[in-house]
Amino acid sequence: MTRPRKVEPGRTYRVTRRTSGRHFYCTPIPQVRQIVGYTLALAQRLFDLDLHITTWMSNHHHTDVTDPAGVLPEAMQFLHRESAMALKALFEIDGTVWDSEHYTALEIADEGAVWHSLQYTPLNPVRARLVADYRSWPGLTWTPQHWSSPSEVFQRPLVYFNRARVDRIEETLTFTPHPWLRDRQLDALVRDASAFIDECQERVLASIQLEGETFLGVERLQQQSPFETPRTRSPRIPRSLPISAGTTAGFEESKERFGRHLERYEECMALVRGGADPRAVPWPDGTHKMRRLFAPTTGRRKGPR
Repeated sequence: MTRPRKVEPGRTYRVTRRTSGRHFYCTPIPQVRQIVGYTLALAQRLFDLDLHITTWMSNHHHTDVTDPAGVLPEAMQFLHRESAMALKALFEIDGTVWDSEHYTALEIADEGAVWHSLQYTPLNPVRARLVADYRSWPGLTWTPQHWSSPSEVFQRPLVYFNRARVDRIEETLTFTPHPWLRDRQLDALVRDASAFIDECQERVLASIQLEGETFLGVERLQQQSPFETPRTRSPRIPRSLPISAGTTAGFEESKERFGRHLERYEECMALVRGGADPRAVPWPDGTHKMRRLFAPTTGRRKGPR
């Protein structure tokens, strides 16, 4: 049985989604950056999301997001559906844009996990041997350096989005620090986070140099066809709890919460298999799909505004 997705208001996640067949449908050219930036800004406004950092690679994206209203599944469905339709129109794609596997959402459990994400997401283009400096990535990327001027306005793309679908001609994309970092003085935080990423990048560059490898570079990168795929195989990722924690205590606390949630979910499923009306079953908090479908007595989660 598929593990139920646990969605609770106020949680912070690192969301990842890959393209179908690992095709370069998100190739970092200006038109794609406009599409994904506009769509992400639209999803942020409609679903009241707090965005922290993001990097859109040629065939996947990583985005750190806090979900105040507990509507992450609807928000990601909207983001990936609308961006897919626009990319299909741009490149005349016949098939699907995003992989049939659903997005992954790692719950960021503590500040240690935040710092891991701060070096993992921005440095994706460097680790992939695409550019030698994460700041030169031409696709949509947002790092702690941008928190000092946290907004960017995206014009409505010329493809797919029209006045009948979206009446606004522009959307504003805004990023803020993760919840664990908001009590820090902003300038000092940006300086410390940027220095941390730079230090991590130096280690990555040293490792790449030791291996004698080179970087593809922006010019060659932007000449790639969106229908190309990487030459390397995608690593098989073992199934594990969707938790990212920087400390053992943080991981154990989150693991215990997930364990209690799964136990209560199994109890509810046993009631349904025994003939109970799903609408009368007290589904545990965070069982997003069941609570949405069967509208338990505690009420539906808040939807997009």
